[in-house]
Amino acid sequence: MAASLASAGIDTTVITDSAIYAIMARVNKVILGAHAVLANGGLVAVGGTQMVAAAAKHHATPVLVCTALYKLSPLYPYDEDYFNVCVAPDPVLAFDEGILWRFLLSYFKGNLIDKVMVTNTYYDYVAPDMVNLFVHNL
Repeated sequence: MAASLASAGIDTTVITDSAIYAIMARVNKVILGAHAVLANGGLVAVGGTQMVAAAAKHHATPVLVCTALYKLSPLYPYDEDYFNVCVAPDPVLAFDEGILWRFLLSYFKGNLIDKVMVTNTYYDYVAPDMVNLFVHNL
């Protein structure tokens, strides 16, 4: 996406997940998409969105969510962790890398790899107090 924006003449900077908090002080506004907007105004979005919204809230940066009306959901998040969906960790840590890490850790640390749990968050729940404005298609 950054390459297509840059080819269209739009100034683009790619920021890693670990640098979001550090760069947020220079951001004017955050624009997010949503997989679903829940009944309390919270949203379910791609993994990492909650971290971006928390950094924006700390720096008092407005968060705008662009979504379509068909994504409004009547569900109420009684258990917020229910919407933090995790999937298989293969895209984050491939099986081949797992074999390498098993060898290195077993060589240096014994059976430490058996005590490691790798998670791959697919959806995050973002609380309604972290969102300033919803923009929809109508």
